[in-house]
Amino acid sequence: MNEMIYKILFYKILSFFPQSLQNNIAYLIKRNFGQLKSPIKTYGLLTAEDLIERIKQQKINPKNKIFFELGTGWVPYTSIQLSLLGAKKVYTQDIECLLKDEIVFELLSIILSNLKKGITSNYDRTKVEKIKKYTNLKNFSYRDLFKDLDIVYLSNSNPKDLDIKSESVDFYYSRSVLEHIPKNDLAFIISEGKRILNQDGIFISKIDLSDHFANNHNKLSQINFLKFNKIIWKFLSKNNFIYMNRLRISDYKKQFENSRMIMIAEDNTVNIEVLSNLKEGKFKVHEDFLNYRFEDLATTSSWLMYKKISS
Repeated sequence: MNEMIYKILFYKILSFFPQSLQNNIAYLIKRNFGQLKSPIKTYGLLTAEDLIERIKQQKINPKNKIFFELGTGWVPYTSIQLSLLGAKKVYTQDIECLLKDEIVFELLSIILSNLKKGITSNYDRTKVEKIKKYTNLKNFSYRDLFKDLDIVYLSNSNPKDLDIKSESVDFYYSRSVLEHIPKNDLAFIISEGKRILNQDGIFISKIDLSDHFANNHNKLSQINFLKFNKIIWKFLSKNNFIYMNRLRISDYKKQFENSRMIMIAEDNTVNIEVLSNLKEGKFKVHEDFLNYRFEDLATTSSWLMYKKISS
């Protein structure tokens, strides 16, 4: 619990600074002590490969298709990996510009190292030859790399009003992003995603429904945040870095259905320990969540895939 309080206090204090300074401070901390500490973790590359496999399960060939990624983040795992795996073009969007040349170069170096070791063999050979020239950080620019890989970085942009033509994208994708978006904004974002998707396009979301303050060190429940009322949780989570909307998977499904989209695939992970604790009364949620089924409350991760309803 103390770790959670420290994080909350840190982000609260950080929120008083100008946004650009907030990002710089957050970067320095993440780079030296957190997720950006060298060598950076490469789980995002695996997520992109998982995405490709899930598309193939729908009997669709993802090569030479146009992708849109919601939420680039600090490391452009997905956009680079999708391009190398054969995407025709990748749009990657963020409300801030968080990318740094040194981080992208480190990611690229890991990818090239994996290629030499024969770990990855499904890459577009033409694009691989283009990225081999980036061997020195001093002469490296992620913007040059993105040009070579047909990646368009829409930084400092609004996901509710994208500068992308209607029905021009094949796949709209997000990874661990929707849970950080306020409920009132979700409908607009889904609607905009639906606008840019072509008639056969697919909206794909990997959602982390767990409490991001919980981890193996502090032993908090994966749904610890469901025990707070709305007022307290708003105070605890209102910041630019770790806000969580606490929506459950049934809430997300309603949002898509209300946007006139039809689900074609769902893959939920139900935390068995959490489910058991709920059923046995060992963990009690706030009354705001009493109308949810235990399985809904205990779902901590999900993949959702939706298509437009044919007009």
